[in-house]
Amino acid sequence: MNPKNKYTLSNHAFVIALLGIAGVLFAGFLSFSKIFLQKCALNEGCSYFFGIPTCIIGFTLFLLIFIFAVMRLKTENKEKEKYFSQLVQWISGIGILFSGYYAIQDIFFPLFPGLKYALILPSCAYGFFLFSIVFALNWKYFKKK
Repeated sequence: MNPKNKYTLSNHAFVIALLGIAGVLFAGFLSFSKIFLQKCALNEGCSYFFGIPTCIIGFTLFLLIFIFAVMRLKTENKEKEKYFSQLVQWISGIGILFSGYYAIQDIFFPLFPGLKYALILPSCAYGFFLFSIVFALNWKYFKKK
């Protein structure tokens, strides 16, 4: 790859890293509020996965996506590039399943009926959209190879 084009919007890994940062910031904001303020930042009901708020799990998944996308950008080795891309694909796939499950649960089978969402949809739905975009962009990378 031409080093001049490494950090452009035409590079999938760069866009995925930006989406990872967006997810880290969003889920990080929700996690900070839940951990330190003991409440949901968006006044939504909080879902838990084995006792852990789902926003913290989303934060972790987005952080891993960001880290592996940056590592993919930094490597010159084609095998490592493929390996980091596979990790991003797996993590984004897990994120789709995870956030999709909770988004469907919150929309169609709410734990708190009548709850109005500050951003129209539950926050897990936005995580689902971000994970899906990352998955699709990364899939496009594999199709290109």
